[in-house]
Amino acid sequence: MKILLYIQSTDNNINPISLETLAAAQQIKKYNGAEIFAVTFSDTTSNKISKYDLDGILLYNNQELNSYNPLYFLEAFNQINSSHKPDLILFGHTYETRDWVPRLSARLDVPFISDCIGIKLDSDIKFTRGLYQNKINTDVAIKNDSAIISFQSGAYKIDSIASGNSEISSLKLDLTSIENKIINEEKFKDGEGGVDLSS
Repeated sequence: MKILLYIQSTDNNINPISLETLAAAQQIKKYNGAEIFAVTFSDTTSNKISKYDLDGILLYNNQELNSYNPLYFLEAFNQINSSHKPDLILFGHTYETRDWVPRLSARLDVPFISDCIGIKLDSDIKFTRGLYQNKINTDVAIKNDSAIISFQSGAYKIDSIASGNSEISSLKLDLTSIENKIINEEKFKDGEGGVDLSS
């Protein structure tokens, strides 16, 4: 089994949910010896995660991927999927994931099991997710050859990640066919200081 794991980062800071998802991927690897390849678009991020137990780090050095853009990210993963043909593509369930990964699922014609909170490793792999506003949990088995999975924040612990020494492969994608129709404005930032509870 081959797993691709997207490591999301902003301003060279790794989103913690991506690292929690790495812990989930390593649990699958313990069960069936899966290969885990991390995908990142940041030099700094690739160096930070090279201390973890991965079978490789795929660093895509395209200028168009330096900041978040769902059109470029969608085409990037379309090409990455074609090149590597993974069994599973894993994401942390962030706002960005909610924005563009359902489109990736439609483009690749593979199921997307979102908001997972756990894995059951029996005769096969099942992913646990909540239903009906998390009133009940259900275990979902994959019948397809491949699938996209996202994990909720807090499903796994970062301190359970196995360490190692992973090799970084620097790669490029051809994104010239994409017409960028999105105009990015300044990102929202929290104001400094505390919240005035009296108001």
